Amino acid sequence: MPRFAGLVAVCIAALLTMLLVAGALAQPVVASQLDVPLWSQHDSRWSSVHLDGSSYTMAGSGCAVTSCAMVAAYFGSDKNPGELCRALGANGGLDSQGRMYWERVPGAAGGTISYIGRWDYAYLARINQEVDAGYPVIAEVRLHGASHFVVITGREGSTYHINDPGFGDRTTVNARYGNPGTVIHGIRIYHGQSSSPESKLGPPDPNRIFADVPATNPYCAAIEELAQDGVMSGYILPDGSSRFQPSQPVLRAQTAKLMCGIFELGADESLESTFADLGPDLPESLYPHDYVAAAVTAGIIQGRSPEVFDPWSRVSRAQFVTMHVRSAENLQLGLLASPPDDFSGLVNHSDPVHGANLRMAEYNGLLDGLIGLGRDWDPWAPCARGEAAQMLHDWELRSARLEVGWIYEARPQCPSEAFTGVLENLTVEHFSCLL
Repeated sequence: MPRFAGLVAVCIAALLTMLLVAGALAQPVVASQLDVPLWSQHDSRWSSVHLDGSSYTMAGSGCAVTSCAMVAAYFGSDKNPGELCRALGANGGLDSQGRMYWERVPGAAGGTISYIGRWDYAYLARINQEVDAGYPVIAEVRLHGASHFVVITGREGSTYHINDPGFGDRTTVNARYGNPGTVIHGIRIYHGQSSSPESKLGPPDPNRIFADVPATNPYCAAIEELAQDGVMSGYILPDGSSRFQPSQPVLRAQTAKLMCGIFELGADESLESTFADLGPDLPESLYPHDYVAAAVTAGIIQGRSPEVFDPWSRVSRAQFVTMHVRSAENLQLGLLASPPDDFSGLVNHSDPVHGANLRMAEYNGLLDGLIGLGRDWDPWAPCARGEAAQMLHDWELRSARLEVGWIYEARPQCPSEAFTGVLENLTVEHFSCLL
C-alpha cells in the first residue's frame, strides 16, 4: 500500500515530535459542480404561461427564461421561471414576439444578479474562467435545429456539466449535444452573490491550501491531507487562490474517480465502457470513461443499466458509504473488521440495501468526524465534498494504523479528536487509543 507509507511516517513523527509533515499540493484530480437549482420549462406550474403578449409559451419557447431563473435562484432570487416570465413581461424584458432582452433580467429577478454581457461564439476560455470562479454560464446550443439555452454548472476538463431546461435534467454538453467547441453558439453571463457558505468569504488566507476551507472547517485536516496526496482538488481562481467548495455534492462519475484514486486502482485508455451516456471518450482524458470502467470492473459501482451510468447525478451519503465499503472489501481484503452482533452504533442501519455497509463503516471508524452523526443523521442526504473527504481520510488513517501493526478496537473511551484532529495536536493519550 504505497499511498499509506507516507501517512504512517507522519503518524509516527506526530507521536514522537507532535509535528505534521506537510507535502506539496499534487496535480488536481477531481473538480466540482455548482449546485444550481434545476427547473424544467415543461413544469405544469408555468408551462402554459405566455411570453408576454406573444403566442409562445414557456413549454415551447421558455428555455431562455428558465435558464435565467436557475442562475438568478442560485444567487438568491425567490422567483421561479413562471414568476420571472411574468416579471419580464412587466418590465419590458420580453416583447410581443417572445424575444428576451437579457439586460432586463436582473431587474425582473429582484436584483440578485447583474448582467455582464454576451458573446455569440463558443468562448470556452471565458466559460472556464466563469465556472471555475463559481459563476454558472448560460449557453446557446441547437435543439432540433432551433436555438436552445442551457446552464453550464461546472466542468471536468473539457466536459461541461449542464442543467437542461428542455429536458428538466442534469447532463453534459458533450453527452447530449457533442463537442462544446462546435455546438455552443454563444454565452450569456450574469454575476451575483451566491448563497452557498463558501462563496461568502473575505480575502484568501495565504496559509491555507483552499481559501474556502479555513482551519475552523471541521473537514479541514481531511481535505488538506487528500489534496497533498493528489486524491482531491479544487478550482484555481483568476486571483491565484483555490476553492474546494466543501458543501457541494459529489457526483457518481466523481465518486468512481475518487475510489480509483484512494485505492490506487489503475485506470488507462485500454479500458472500455458500455455506458452511452458518458459522452465521447476523449483519448487525452481518463475522465470519466476509464475511471468508471475501472470502478465497475472492480465491483465498486454499478450502472443503472448496461447502457446507462447516470454520471452526473448526486450521490447520497448511504451510496457513498456503500461504494467505500465495497472498495475496501474488494481491493484491501481483511482491513475491515466485522462488527459484533451487539454493536448498534449511532447511525440508523435499517435500510435493506445500505444498512449493513453503514454499520460496517461506523464500526470501523469510517464515519468518524462527520458533523451531526447520530440517529437524526440522514443517510439519504446528498454527500458533500467535505464529508467525502473526511470518510476517505478516515480510511487512510485506519489503513496506516493496521499497516504498522496497531490493533483497532471499539473505543468509546477515546477522545474523538484522536481520529479527526490535526496530527500535530495529538497527544500520547490519544495515540494510546490506537495501540
